[in-house]
Formats: sequence, structure tokens, C-alpha cells
Amino acid sequence: MKTFVTLVFSLLIVFNSFSQVIETKYDSGSMRSIGELKNNKKEGIWKFYYPDGTLQAFENYSKDELNGEALSYDFEGNLQSRELWKNGSLEDTATYYYPNKRIKRKGIYKNGQYEGLWIDYYPTGVVKRTLEYRFGQPNGEWKYYSENGVLMQKGAYKSGLETGPWEFYSKKGKLQFKGEYSNGEKVGNWVRIKSGKEKPYEYKN
Repeated sequence: MKTFVTLVFSLLIVFNSFSQVIETKYDSGSMRSIGELKNNKKEGIWKFYYPDGTLQAFENYSKDELNGEALSYDFEGNLQSRELWKNGSLEDTATYYYPNKRIKRKGIYKNGQYEGLWIDYYPTGVVKRTLEYRFGQPNGEWKYYSENGVLMQKGAYKSGLETGPWEFYSKKGKLQFKGEYSNGEKVGNWVRIKSGKEKPYEYKN
């Protein structure tokens, strides 16, 4: 019987040495973080808190790397971000929020880099800008809007640099300037449009 009890006790010690719930605290004594360690690596759900006890982040881990959904919150407890992680890298859809709970920015990550269409919004919910990415760099159509939803700029990027035709509009949506970019620099003839008439526009790169 004594041998059996000793064996069970030994097994418990071994189990606890490989898997244990860890708590860290602020100097004030309030909870800072809580989660599970397996073989001294973060595993499963971890929660992080502000000094006042408000939840700061909710994260999923596998072998000490972020894996799965990760949520972050501001001091008031409002959701700031919702991300998906895979083996320590941002992957798939991510959404970021204003304190008023409206979406601030959303898009897709691939291998930790921006990929595809990303959209930014004003706090009112109106689209602020849209831009396409490839391998983390701007690559594709770009549009920028005023807070009233009026198109202000329209152009394109290639490998992170402005390229092709670009147009610039007034707050009332009237075309004011237009011209071409190549490798991030203005090229060719740029014009300024005023009262429906086009006039040459001198520029410097």
C-alpha cells in the first residue's frame, strides 16, 4: 500500500512538472496573466489583464507560439483587435476596432504579411481608404475618400511604389490633378483641371 501511494505521489509530481497553471501578478497583487505551461511552454488559452483587472488580451497558444484566435481590449474593455494566428504568424482575417466598436481596419494576413484587399474606415463607419497588397507591399488599386465618402485620390501601386495613372479630386468630388507615376516618381505630363480646362502642372520628384 505504501509503495502504491508513493507511486501515485511521484506520478503527480511528474505530471505537475510538465503541465501547470501559471499566474503572474502586478506589484499591487492584482492578476497580470494566467495560463497553462507544458514543458515550460505556453499552451492553450492565456489571459492578460490591466492593473485594474480589466481584460487586456485573450490568446491561444501551442508549444509557446500563438495559434488560433487572439483578442485584445482597451482600458475600457472595448474590443481593439481580432486576429488569427498560425504557428506564431498572423494568418487569415484580421479586424481592428475604434473605441466606439466600429471597424477601424480589416484585411487578410498571409505568413504574417498583408495580402489582398485592406480597408480602413473613419470612426463614423465611412470607408477611408482601400489598398491591395501582395507579400506585405502595396500592390494594386488605391482609393482614398473624405469623411463624407467623396473619392479624393485614385491610383495604383506596384511592389510598394506608385505606378500608372493617378487622379486627385476636391472635397466636392471634382477632378483637380492627374498624371502618371513610374517606380514611385511622377513622369510625363501632369495637368491641373480648373473650370473644366486642363493646364500643364509643373512638378518635382
